Amino acid sequence: MSIIAWREAKEHATLTATLGGRRVWSAPYILTSDNPRDDAKTCVDFMDTIGRGLRATFRYGDREDAFSWCKEVSPSRIPGSAHHWAVTCSYSPAEEQPPQERPDEDGQPTDNPMDWRYEISSGTQFYQVPVWKAWNVDAMPVGGTGAGYKRGANTLGPVHNSAGVVYDPPLMREVPETVIRISGNLLEFWAAILQVNAGTINPFALSWSNRMKESYGFHEQSFQPHCVLCSSVTTDYRSENGIRYWRYTFEFRLRTPADSVNPQDGFLETLLDRGFTRLANVDAPDLTGDVYYAGDFKEGMAQGEAVRGVDGQRVPEMMLLNGHGQPLTASDTFTAPPVYFRWRIHPYAEFKGLPLDIFA
Repeated sequence: MSIIAWREAKEHATLTATLGGRRVWSAPYILTSDNPRDDAKTCVDFMDTIGRGLRATFRYGDREDAFSWCKEVSPSRIPGSAHHWAVTCSYSPAEEQPPQERPDEDGQPTDNPMDWRYEISSGTQFYQVPVWKAWNVDAMPVGGTGAGYKRGANTLGPVHNSAGVVYDPPLMREVPETVIRISGNLLEFWAAILQVNAGTINPFALSWSNRMKESYGFHEQSFQPHCVLCSSVTTDYRSENGIRYWRYTFEFRLRTPADSVNPQDGFLETLLDRGFTRLANVDAPDLTGDVYYAGDFKEGMAQGEAVRGVDGQRVPEMMLLNGHGQPLTASDTFTAPPVYFRWRIHPYAEFKGLPLDIFA
């Protein structure tokens, strides 16, 4: 079963032309089948084989239109005939989407992507940190009297046991941080923007730009050094309304500086000074009531030794250190306060030359 013959039914196809150059063609054909049981699908499939079916550009007689495509094929059996079909193919240009409009920063609709307002979203996520500092609800020693490490109830200080030994591993807690994502459009792709800013923190204080405050309602706020991390910079290439551009999305994580409760200073890593080993260099105590002298050291000798207890034996637990490489000798939180050191693991970036106007 197949189509054995075809022809154009008229000298020319009909045309409907409209303002703007839009042309709609209607092209009639006569198809002959070798089997009366052939149906309309046989006709549709045949039109594809001769290059005049669906998705084919218009061609009829001596006329061609490369900008009009066949979008509809309508076969119908010619009345009174078992083998002849009338097929009409309809052609028209590809449908053009109307220009997409979005509001600019003044709320006015515009079809220029460069003028579209930023897209901004924010949320809260939690990260875990070691608990180096907390309140002991119960007094030390038990009951608050007797021999033992002296620490009154509800005293803010290091987390340790009744012997003054810091727990290892330490307690952990979840701390909230703000995550904000800001997207805007630019004409160019700048690889340096991604390389320089992603994974960096601020060395100086920052505040929102006037644009963020005036156009997007951001409350006046400043961020202390080390409290803003650019956690991600992504771009994607787009083309809308005849304009090709890049969409940039910056993700920032915002934290708070250290306070009396939380020694975590923004994105700096804060560690409690503790260890099994003490510093043993010139002028360090030698545990005999004297200090070490230059003549006490031989070439290749390490300037350190084990922290030892009253029995002269190496202590089996990490002990608090005093910030000078020596163990804290007092057993009282007030007379021997703990020492914390801050470490920076992220490179710096000032965030004031970003392609999107975010920080002042």
